[in-house]
Amino acid sequence: MIKVVHLTSAHPRYDIRIFEKECRSLAQAKFNVTLVVADGLPNETLHGVDIASVGPAGSRWKRMTSTARHVAGKALSLKADIYHLHDPELLPHAKSLSRQGAAVIFDAHEDLPKQVRSKPYLPFWVKGAASVLSAKLEQHFSRHLTGVVGATPNITQKFSQFCTHSTTIHNYPTPEAFNNAPTPYENRPPFAIYVGGLTKLRGITEIVTAVGLSQHDCRLLLAGDFSSSDFEQQLRKLPGWEKVDYLGYLSREEIHAIFEKSRLGLVLLHPTVNYVEALPIKLFEYMAAGIPVLASNFPLWESIINTHKCGICVNPLNPVEIAQAIDYLLNHPNEAQRMGQNGYRAMREHFNWATEATSLVRFYKQVLANKDSVCAA
Repeated sequence: MIKVVHLTSAHPRYDIRIFEKECRSLAQAKFNVTLVVADGLPNETLHGVDIASVGPAGSRWKRMTSTARHVAGKALSLKADIYHLHDPELLPHAKSLSRQGAAVIFDAHEDLPKQVRSKPYLPFWVKGAASVLSAKLEQHFSRHLTGVVGATPNITQKFSQFCTHSTTIHNYPTPEAFNNAPTPYENRPPFAIYVGGLTKLRGITEIVTAVGLSQHDCRLLLAGDFSSSDFEQQLRKLPGWEKVDYLGYLSREEIHAIFEKSRLGLVLLHPTVNYVEALPIKLFEYMAAGIPVLASNFPLWESIINTHKCGICVNPLNPVEIAQAIDYLLNHPNEAQRMGQNGYRAMREHFNWATEATSLVRFYKQVLANKDSVCAA
């Protein structure tokens, strides 16, 4: 049996992409799968995946240095055929992992140089230099990789310039996680929903403002963790907060339950260099729940939403435009229902994890056959 070890120094053990999708799919495909994490929780075996922890990650700096080293050391002791890295700080350890004859894959969830430019904790005068440096380091350490998995075609395209074995594994929903027959649209109350990180760059200020401007008697279901207590207090002072039901952090089961009673889903990220080419999982989860999507008017997102007629794209920085779109969808329930049905159909036929799982297994076989070939960075 082929032994696979996934490594993360930053993500939680039950991360949707890493554990729920990739690790579980590989275990179902008869790989021997271990996930090494840094959370300080007990080791366990769940859904055929062995989970081993090296202890809590600690501060951001510790996570990027000593924690990454401990995660790599634990993975090395497991003597795998394939090592699958999920965080950029693990890239410097690709060389030591490859020395024992294993294939080493890097899973690029984000475009790191672009992501650095959007980091709120970095001073603006540092971001440019940090972005350039991260690009150079990313390419340098990629020399010791056997292959790269990109979460979007643009990320894969970037790595394919210096890594022959590159593929895209989209972060599409798992169909089984959603009801095969979504709750009839006419039975749902006038709720709009946002689930995810509650940060300024994810458009939460504009969303709350827009709900306050809406002429419709609607409620905003807001689920997730705030980036800071200061930001939370800023939002609570907005007039629109009176129409917000803040639900806090929810489990996957709880999220699916509120999807079932919502009429539209919001994904209104700001037009940063990192977001405009991203494919947020929430976009596809709203489609899977059978609700129309109100999304940022990025070209990539517009191409999906307009092609499948499953929602409306607006300027995410314009609360008035957002409010008008909310009112339109709530005032035209038959059209909104058709959009939701179109999105649900598109998810089942095109944007689902089953096809990606097959591609991942195929890619593993490819890199195993070429594990002596490394990226020419």
